[in-house]
Amino acid sequence: MISLTETFVSIQGEGLSVGKPAFFIRTGTCSIQCKLCDTSYSWNSAKKVSISHLTQIVKEQNIPTIIITGGEPLEEKDINILIEELSKLKNVKEIIVETCGAIFRNDLLQQKLKLVVSPKPPSMKENFPVENALKLLKFYENSELKIGVLTGEDFYFAKNLILKAKPFLSLPPVIQPIETPEESYSETVKKVIQIVLSDKEFINETNVRIIPQIHKLIGIK
Repeated sequence: MISLTETFVSIQGEGLSVGKPAFFIRTGTCSIQCKLCDTSYSWNSAKKVSISHLTQIVKEQNIPTIIITGGEPLEEKDINILIEELSKLKNVKEIIVETCGAIFRNDLLQQKLKLVVSPKPPSMKENFPVENALKLLKFYENSELKIGVLTGEDFYFAKNLILKAKPFLSLPPVIQPIETPEESYSETVKKVIQIVLSDKEFINETNVRIIPQIHKLIGIK
């Protein structure tokens, strides 16, 4: 069984896969509960669904990219079984699992998997267990490191983590401006871009991408 908040069809609005049409499965459990979380409604869903029910929906949607997000998907005990069953479907070409990286698991089938690891910076959650995030990035071959940034302190956190992860990253790291109720998202994006652009050595050393959440800029789910 999987705790479920919702399913929907949209485009991937963030990270290196931005713009991809996808079928989203949003799980319904999260014990991390970050400040500034934009999906706090997914922290504690009472709805439980079977894996066979979800695989049937995925069959009917007939979309090649499946994105499992949350909540925190790695808190779902049977998430490994869901990934295995989805991997068996011919119409499924890619399964993207989005995790903050606080929990290390080594039981996820890697055949069609892309793991997006998004450790939380100081503005989102203090004392984040970065070692688990690094272990995930090292263990899963097709993994993406994406870190939210709002402040200079966040950038310092992101920079240090990206440099630590660099030896085993197969994809460019991503810095994602964090949305806050205090100002428009476009203004936040501009500020974060300037913070990153001020560090030319870091840009040259890491091939970093600055990618805002496009779905928030254009107003879609």
